[in-house]
Amino acid sequence: MDAGKLDKRIEVKTLAKTSDGYGGTTSTISLFATIWAYVRELSGDVDEDGYDRGRKKELEIVVRKQTAEDKNISEDNILRVEGDTGDYRIVSIMEHTYKKYTKITAVKTF
Repeated sequence: MDAGKLDKRIEVKTLAKTSDGYGGTTSTISLFATIWAYVRELSGDVDEDGYDRGRKKELEIVVRKQTAEDKNISEDNILRVEGDTGDYRIVSIMEHTYKKYTKITAVKTF
């Protein structure tokens, strides 16, 4: 992976659950790390599921393998791409040892 292609800033967020004192939990999202990545849109389809209809946007995000390991990026994290609104949920993470990069597939549902 050419380092010059890593031109998008990605905010990696984590979801923390804390007790609210009444037997329930409160969820908060906090910024965990900021990384540089190559971002490519895979699809932006309109899905129909029974009577529900919605748009789903799928991205391929490529980061350096060492960066993904150092920041402990996992499927529990939430991503936000610079210049794009909304948060993306990580669907899969695939490491490539030959070229030393990690490919992340993430989805945003509207």
